Amino acid sequence: MTLRILMPCDAIREPLTGVGRMAFTLLRGLSELGHEVIPLDWQDNPLARRATGRCAVLPPRLAQLRTPLWHFDLLRRIDTLGIDHDVLLNPTGYPNVLGSHRCLVMVVHDLHMLQRSSYRRGKRTWFRAFLGRGLHRAARLVCVSQHTRAALLDRYDLDPVRVAVVPNALAPEFLDAADPPTEPAEDGRYLLSVGTLETRKNVHRLLDAFARCRATGLDAKLVFAGRLGHGSEMLQARLR
Repeated sequence: MTLRILMPCDAIREPLTGVGRMAFTLLRGLSELGHEVIPLDWQDNPLARRATGRCAVLPPRLAQLRTPLWHFDLLRRIDTLGIDHDVLLNPTGYPNVLGSHRCLVMVVHDLHMLQRSSYRRGKRTWFRAFLGRGLHRAARLVCVSQHTRAALLDRYDLDPVRVAVVPNALAPEFLDAADPPTEPAEDGRYLLSVGTLETRKNVHRLLDAFARCRATGLDAKLVFAGRLGHGSEMLQARLR
């Protein structure tokens, strides 16, 4: 069965990381499977257009809080596009709060945005106020792990039948890519942490745990691979 999928793609920006990379891979993968995927953004999106040959644009109402407010009333404004579609697939994590849609599928990556110190206070307050309402408007919720699904069902009154798990996976180009030239590492054992170096990734706890393990005799080196993110200055100070 071939579907016509309208997909918000405002998370797809250069450089591709995190949710943006996942959304781009999903956009391209669904297209390669034969589905007609129509990227939707509040501005023209060259990356999304390159993958599908088109990009629908629905301009934001306000310049302030552009991304959250664009998603806030997206369901009420979609009909103005005049684009017939079977599914509205939202991979961004931002809640669609006002209006309704017959087949909204929302991807939930995690619930870190609700936790203290994970995000800036304003963003955390926004998600605490509106995420639940957005979840209840979705016909289906897709979690990237069993942990996220369990946390979601524990916090919100949701029908478990509506909540599925589809794990993340490597894009084909990473499976087929040749290893880049590198200098040989020193002999020994290594622990590798891959991801943006920022406070919400719980790096402080990893450093605490590694220090305790070293104190009890662990003979290994902890290596980080990733870009610097929000709050990385304090983490870099600890790493030094």
